[in-house]
Amino acid sequence: MDSAVAGYPMYGMDGRWSKDTVSRLTGDQQTNTSFTDKTAGRVSRRYYIVAVDALGQGGFPSAPVWFQRE
Repeated sequence: MDSAVAGYPMYGMDGRWSKDTVSRLTGDQQTNTSFTDKTAGRVSRRYYIVAVDALGQGGFPSAPVWFQRE
């Protein structure tokens, strides 16, 4: 982890359409480099990661990572 980064919150989009809900899955201080979503089920889901600095400012979201993409 970069010393300027305080954490990496993880977001998930339930579904595959832009109208679907995006929710935060972890807190700002997530410092692990792996994540297991125990609530994923069998629906399509997109995941995004955002780097947050010590002031709590988030950067741009990552490119999406898909689970169960059709």
